[in-house]
Amino acid sequence: MTPFFQLDPKIESASAAALRQVAPRFTEIDEVTEYNQLKVLRAFMDNGISERHFGSSTGYGYGDEGRETLDKVWAQVFGAEDALVRHNFTCGTHTLAVALFGVLRPGDKMLCVSGMPYDTLHSVIGLTGENMGSLKDYGIAFDCVPLQEEHLDYEAIAKAVDDTVTMVYIQRSRGYELRASLSLEETQKVAEIAKEKNPNCIVMVDNCYCEFVNKQEPTQVGADLIAGSLIKNAGGMITGPFDSAVRSLLVGIIELGVEEVMVIGHTDCGVAHINADMMIRHLIQRGISQDHIDMMRYCGIDFEAWLRGFDCVENSVAETVDLLRNHPLMPADVTIRGYVINTETGELTPQE
Repeated sequence: MTPFFQLDPKIESASAAALRQVAPRFTEIDEVTEYNQLKVLRAFMDNGISERHFGSSTGYGYGDEGRETLDKVWAQVFGAEDALVRHNFTCGTHTLAVALFGVLRPGDKMLCVSGMPYDTLHSVIGLTGENMGSLKDYGIAFDCVPLQEEHLDYEAIAKAVDDTVTMVYIQRSRGYELRASLSLEETQKVAEIAKEKNPNCIVMVDNCYCEFVNKQEPTQVGADLIAGSLIKNAGGMITGPFDSAVRSLLVGIIELGVEEVMVIGHTDCGVAHINADMMIRHLIQRGISQDHIDMMRYCGIDFEAWLRGFDCVENSVAETVDLLRNHPLMPADVTIRGYVINTETGELTPQE
């Protein structure tokens, strides 16, 4: 027992036992983290990253050395032939849509082999909405291989991939399903099946939030194209005045000279309408003990507030802007603005 708090010995014992139980997994995560950190540093060194790459350009997009070198760094890190990294990609759905429209043409066929994709992609594919400029509107067909008991159905995938399939699409993360995220090994197996059945098909992986969780990326195990957004604060929300997002902003402002902060939410956000009670039920279904949840509550964590989503993206952005503007550590000369971008039209609407 520590001299600082009078904790019940049962709580301390449970905490120590839990740490021992997860120690091997934490060691594995630390190993992958260090490997990927060194990989990124090697890419920075190989591409000669220096202060000049962070300088401003003409704004016309020609000969932008910083942007071109950034693409080279990411291509090396992901083991790809080329890369396109832009802040203009407002969210994962936007990024996936750009990739899909970039490689598919009228008459092509997209086959999703990991069950139905995210709800936010339905309007992009054309599963919902009419005459919105979807893939369907441009004559691109879509088909889906359902999961079998929340797992990939390799036999059904092999039967579905034929010469009519232009793209085999794999969604690694679980999205709103209860299935586990797809491992790199599962992704590789699908790529091998697809290329065996149709060597000319494009294997595309929705890699949202799956970057750097392994030592390799899907482009290194058979995928032709990966797209997605890096791990971030889901929903663009700040859950407290001293969470990691605020810390990162302050580091950028104080140490790196950031003068303006833009909080950008987007329509059709996956975090909208998330219910904390539902999340807790799903945690329990995935094997998390109710005792562990209760113990965190006893430690002062408001689980419901921590897990909640939002009902209105405009209000969520406004609340985040207000929190930052009134933060006790935020310098008064920093400009903070809020916007909501429409993922279908690209319209950016200021929020005040």
